[in-house]
Amino acid sequence: MNLPEAGLKGNYEGSCVSCLRGTDTAVGLTGEAEWMIAFFVAKLQLPIEEAVTMFSLATGCDPGKAPSGEFAVRITLCKECAEKAGLQVGLQVDETLPGLSDAKRYQMSRTGG
Repeated sequence: MNLPEAGLKGNYEGSCVSCLRGTDTAVGLTGEAEWMIAFFVAKLQLPIEEAVTMFSLATGCDPGKAPSGEFAVRITLCKECAEKAGLQVGLQVDETLPGLSDAKRYQMSRTGG
């Protein structure tokens, strides 16, 4: 796989989770761990191992572990990859990311999600 050039910090921070190109857009997701991991695999075409690892890191859990219950996560996703998956994205500085209810936006803003 040909990877795009890493960002200024020498890593892929701030990159699309699907194609690794730099982006300032994201999508907000709410649900349980199993649902979100299945979403990453089905919609973003990520291998299951990558999806599980990404989810664990996004929720602050040990690799391969996931919290129970429903919660919100913000996924950095470029417009092109979002369109391929049939999703809408919003600017990451905007608290009105597509897919988030008012309660989940509040939860994310309080936790830095």
